[in-house]
Amino acid sequence: MSTDQKLTKSPTNPAISAPSPAPSSGRGSSKNLIPVNRFSQRVDIPLPAPSNAAMRRLRIRTKDKDLCAEFHLRGRCPRRNTCPFDHSDVAKKVKKALQVALRAKACKQGLQCRQAGCYYGHHCPVIGCNGKEPCEFVGMHGIEQKVAKYVPATQ
Repeated sequence: MSTDQKLTKSPTNPAISAPSPAPSSGRGSSKNLIPVNRFSQRVDIPLPAPSNAAMRRLRIRTKDKDLCAEFHLRGRCPRRNTCPFDHSDVAKKVKKALQVALRAKACKQGLQCRQAGCYYGHHCPVIGCNGKEPCEFVGMHGIEQKVAKYVPATQ
C-alpha cells in the first residue's frame, strides 16, 4: 500500500492542511508512519490546546520532579528501575499537557526525524520568531506544514 495520503483542510486552522488518517495494515502500522511535506521535512500534526487547569496541574506536578515522557507518552521506560523521572499515575489531561509542553522543545534530529512517536517539536511554534535568539529551533523556521505524504519510521 502506498503511503501517500489525500489532504483535507484542518478545521482548527485552514492554513494548515491536515492529513487524512495514515493507512493501517490492521496491525497498528499507522503509528509507524511519519508525516512529511513535499521537501521530506517532518511535519508536526497540530495538537489540541490543553486547558489552563491542565497546564497548571502539570506545572505543579513537575515542580519537584519531571515526569518521565517515555513512560507517560509511550507507555514504557527502558530505564524504569534507574530512571530519575516520575512514573507515578497522572490524569489523562495532564499527559496531554505534557505532550504539548514537550512539542515546544526542539527535537535534536530536527526536520529529518523519523522516530515513531517522537514527542518533541520539528518546527518553531512561535509565530513570527524567524530564529531570533534565544530559539532552540535552529533551522526549523518557515517550514511548510502541509503534509504531502507519510513515510515509514526508522525507529
